Amino acid sequence: LDHARSRNFYTSLHKADLQQPLLAQAPVLQDNTFDIVTCVGTLTYIAPSSSCLPELVRVCKPGGVIAYTNRTDKLQAWAEAEQRLVDAGAVELVSRSERVPYLPNNKEFGADTEIVITAWRKK
Repeated sequence: LDHARSRNFYTSLHKADLQQPLLAQAPVLQDNTFDIVTCVGTLTYIAPSSSCLPELVRVCKPGGVIAYTNRTDKLQAWAEAEQRLVDAGAVELVSRSERVPYLPNNKEFGADTEIVITAWRKK
């Protein structure tokens, strides 16, 4: 964040724990604040039972897009959290990509580790 802040590109930057409600950590993150909310490479390290997805939806404006990546070995674990949002009428699926390589050329993650990119529209 310090590096990003030094580039003076962003209007505001806030460090937040995505496993906890965001409003208590960054009061500027009010309901319906952003047109697009992205989360890349993070869901792998967060519990699906956390407030992460509901909070990403909460801060997105109606009609806005919530997009994130998730490793394919974690998709099933997150399916219930996604379905709760659908069942609540909060989001509709825009797209889910085919499987793509996760950290290509990284020896720690062989060709078997892949991700998908999911995009939802907030209702």
